[in-house]
Amino acid sequence: MRLNRRNLHPYRLKVKELRDVLQLSKRPGDEEFLEKLGEVKDSIDEWHDWEELIAIATQLLDHGMSCELIKRLKDTSNSKYERALSLTNNLRSNYLPSRTLKPATMPDPELRESAAIA
Repeated sequence: MRLNRRNLHPYRLKVKELRDVLQLSKRPGDEEFLEKLGEVKDSIDEWHDWEELIAIATQLLDHGMSCELIKRLKDTSNSKYERALSLTNNLRSNYLPSRTLKPATMPDPELRESAAIA
């Protein structure tokens, strides 16, 4: 799946679900992966919050297209999006099985199966 602005937040929900399941398992050795999942989840959530702020500000402010505040909010949101997308893609390439023939970097078969959720 190619991630974009429309599907990044729903993807966050899958990352959160995977993280929650792995936290419940309390298996030793999952700490680094759990930390990366949390970082991705939080980064996507932060971007989404900025998008929500822009939607609210656009509704409430009647400053028109030249509003500097809205421009700055959008710039910040774009920056947050790029960071969230980068972290997510790094997580996927470093921890999750590829859809191609490349071997997964996760040595544990159960963890690979759980990661397939995300």
